[in-house]
Amino acid sequence: MTNSGTLPISAAGLDALRNDPGLADYFRRNRARMAACRAMLDLLRIPYPDWALRDISGRGAQHRDMIAMFNRDNPHERFPSAR
Repeated sequence: MTNSGTLPISAAGLDALRNDPGLADYFRRNRARMAACRAMLDLLRIPYPDWALRDISGRGAQHRDMIAMFNRDNPHERFPSAR
């Protein structure tokens, strides 16, 4: 028994998962939905679409941003990439 509203796991289904802006918007608007979506993708061993990837957060993000601001404010000749 299949539900007409479900997509089978196929190339077409994965393309719809990756490229459907409505689906991405639906999951992005609610953290619980996004967590459930990621859990489902993990259980099915389906790679995350771009819109479901996690960004660095918490202390890691704060540290990265702090170092970038410091390097912009305090350029050093030994580290030209920080300018």
